[in-house]
Amino acid sequence: MKIKIPPLITNVMILGVTLCICFLVLELIVRVFVVPVKVQESTWPAEFNPRLGFVFKPNSTLKWSNVIDYSVTQKANSVGFLDYEHSFEKPRGTYRVLLLGDSFIEAVQVETKDKIQAILQEKLQKKYPFRKPEVIALGFSGCGTSNVLSFYEELGRKYKPDLVVIVFVYNDFANNSPLLESIRNGWDPYKSPRLFFEKKGENDYARIDIDPDWGKYVLKTKGKTPLFVRIENQMNPYLGWSTLYRWLTKIIDIKFKISTNAYNEVVKERIAELRQVPSYRAQLSGWKFPDDLDMDLMIYAENMPPVFEDAVGITDHIIKVFKEKTLKDGAKLVIMANAASLPESPDKMNGRKTTDKGYMSRIKKIADQNNIPLIDLNTYFSKRGDLKEARWRYDAHWNKTGHSWAADALFEYLDNKVLDRQ
Repeated sequence: MKIKIPPLITNVMILGVTLCICFLVLELIVRVFVVPVKVQESTWPAEFNPRLGFVFKPNSTLKWSNVIDYSVTQKANSVGFLDYEHSFEKPRGTYRVLLLGDSFIEAVQVETKDKIQAILQEKLQKKYPFRKPEVIALGFSGCGTSNVLSFYEELGRKYKPDLVVIVFVYNDFANNSPLLESIRNGWDPYKSPRLFFEKKGENDYARIDIDPDWGKYVLKTKGKTPLFVRIENQMNPYLGWSTLYRWLTKIIDIKFKISTNAYNEVVKERIAELRQVPSYRAQLSGWKFPDDLDMDLMIYAENMPPVFEDAVGITDHIIKVFKEKTLKDGAKLVIMANAASLPESPDKMNGRKTTDKGYMSRIKKIADQNNIPLIDLNTYFSKRGDLKEARWRYDAHWNKTGHSWAADALFEYLDNKVLDRQ
């Protein structure tokens, strides 16, 4: 006896098979022509260290992909940083360079062999083999200059570096403010998981050490997860394997600024929460976010609210502290300022006058006042080509070209002003 299948069910089955075939064809097209990287589930094996702040779990494996440009697997070394293993014992005759910075030095976007430290070390070893050059990198996402001071105090100085390079990024000014980082991350300004300094008065600054119990004092504002993200989280167990699916959700998120808008709403609420404290209200006066420049782009404004002016002063103080400590340890200090430019038309400016030189001019002034050499990557990168060539398309961090150019800039400095004179 033949079972007669109703036409409707037959049509639904044909449609389903057709859609599956179309999906698989599109999946193949995206994998071959659109996203030429092996997209993988990202893992971020970070941990809190009461002496350092956040680092990676020693010897852990990190997998990271932005789903579009890159997909990298790498291993943290025994002290929790994404670099090769280095011994604290310094072989006789070795010239050591120590790089300190944030996500640009952490560099989850490229393999270790393609990072600035590996490229620079190879170049130095070729020209100065008798100096036995070694380049060490200590960097972690979100860190400002004050935060990496703990890296230097607890680990960096143990390597006995001859040259210490602070890799400075435009958002480091905000990163150095305990109040602004409280807004960014939801920590209490005085109970945080990273080292900070606060301005007490004119030329008077106080250290705020890492609080082991920082998690007990986080701000009340938590924010809401956007509907799009909630749906995505529900679908991930079923479609997370698909490069097409992950690529589409990423493009939609970027195009419509879903995550960005949600984060900005959280920032707005945190500002409102902190303004309930009179001293914070005074520092935050004049900042009309979200109808104003954000905490990172404000450094390009000619006139900034008090909290941002304080951030510049705090940065200057931290550089002074760094110089004092490195001189005491017998090392030379250099600042390498990362290439960055103000977007042609920031979303909101609140009528502020901005200058593309705002960030670089402020860090240059600090370097000059403290008699510290400054390597200007804006100028160096511009001579090599378009700044976009040094970055990922959907990630502002250096790609392989960016790491190579940065290594070349530091090599030229060492070649012309340090090693050839020793």
